[in-house]
Amino acid sequence: MLREKIISKKAYVGLAVAAAFLVMASPSNPFAQGHSYTDSSVFRYVAYEMLEGGIPYVDTFDHKGPIIYLINILGMKIGFTHGIWILELFSLCLTLWLSYYYLKKYAKDNLAAVFSVIVTYSFLAGMFDGGNTVEEWALPFLAFSAFCFWEYYQKQQVSFCKIFLTGVCCGCVLMMRPNMIVLWVVNGAAVTIGFLLNKEWKYAMQYILCFLSGCLTVILPILFWLFANHALEAFWDCYILFNIRYTGSQWLDKIKTTLYFMNMPQIYVSVAVLIYGYLYSKDNGIKKGITMAALTLFVSLLSVGMSGRYYFHYQIILLPVLLLPVYMLVSQCRVKGKEYLSIDHVILALLSVFMVSNFSNAVQNYAEVMGEEGRNARIYDISRYIMEHTDPQERITIMGNEDILYLRSHRKSASRYSYQVPILFEDEEILEKYFDDIQNNLPQIIVITAQMDGSPELVERMFEFCANNNYNRLSIDETILFHKN
Repeated sequence: MLREKIISKKAYVGLAVAAAFLVMASPSNPFAQGHSYTDSSVFRYVAYEMLEGGIPYVDTFDHKGPIIYLINILGMKIGFTHGIWILELFSLCLTLWLSYYYLKKYAKDNLAAVFSVIVTYSFLAGMFDGGNTVEEWALPFLAFSAFCFWEYYQKQQVSFCKIFLTGVCCGCVLMMRPNMIVLWVVNGAAVTIGFLLNKEWKYAMQYILCFLSGCLTVILPILFWLFANHALEAFWDCYILFNIRYTGSQWLDKIKTTLYFMNMPQIYVSVAVLIYGYLYSKDNGIKKGITMAALTLFVSLLSVGMSGRYYFHYQIILLPVLLLPVYMLVSQCRVKGKEYLSIDHVILALLSVFMVSNFSNAVQNYAEVMGEEGRNARIYDISRYIMEHTDPQERITIMGNEDILYLRSHRKSASRYSYQVPILFEDEEILEKYFDDIQNNLPQIIVITAQMDGSPELVERMFEFCANNNYNRLSIDETILFHKN
């Protein structure tokens, strides 16, 4: 008993170290310059606008949910440049701790549990994409809810407190990005259908009301706040209608993307283990849990591929589901491996190789973040020029998608559209609205970023705009700037 407690305490420390190791790949880590990547910079800029009194969706455009901006506001309150990294570390620690806590609670094997958690979440190294993504922030909510559903499948009951908290988790993730709620949709539907088939109307109603209460506890205050600030219509346009267009790629592209994400070794192994576990398990509760894990994994893969875009961070939402087959494999090998040298030892060795390889990717990511001298110098030089040649109340515009320049120069966008790529390719009206904004509110400095290299006709239009409005052209570190006379 004492030995198990000691192992457990050491496991929590080890998981915290693993989490810190993984999030060091963020450019917001304390040893880096804090020049966050594309998505992260957009979220941080919206948070910056909100701290300055702006309203998301109205004063600045983005198509993610309000929760991600609130998280970034909290990060900026902790520290303008590196505060978000502290929250990332806490979020990943919480995810790993929750996963380990529930695994050892239901499986009673500390070593297998901690090894499985580290192996599973080590894949985050190949999906991190600079961190501060909505998928990363969804992890603790997904991890907690996944085990609540697993508990229900094992015991055929779960406390109303956990149902309520599961609803809260769903509401939080829904208010980040709607297509990440597959876990709750699939498993919630399965639980409800089970009640209805057994004619347990009372329990079905109680569970549904408790779950919805949790969801609405998160969603309603946000909607009321948006309504009070006359932002509800803009929220609908950005978060719902624009995202429908954003995911409106051709079905062939969706299929190709889904197959691309399916064609990963961890997916193949997980599916094989789930099938094996289902066939050889004699426990109906475990069989039901395995079935729902497989269904959740399949629908999640469809959700990941629905945009038709090959962004690795989309895969992060798969990790809490992959934890189950990884643990099934590890625990089975642990039992058999005590008796003789077998194929189980080989499997454990291969999992260890996977883990080491993933952590070496994390080291490489960290090296890339710390070694971006060219990018860091360019951002620093442009930001310094902007600060030296504009007053704090004067506006600028960045053509392309590099919101980090607003943050580093502490200047605000002259347009509602702080970035235009790739959103202008999804909605042609955005370009016209952008030029209307900067015509009505002439920016003191215009920066044309490298993202516009593939759109020479748009760059030419900006050149014409600058010529017609008396701007001087200059270049800093091969980046074109225009300064108002």
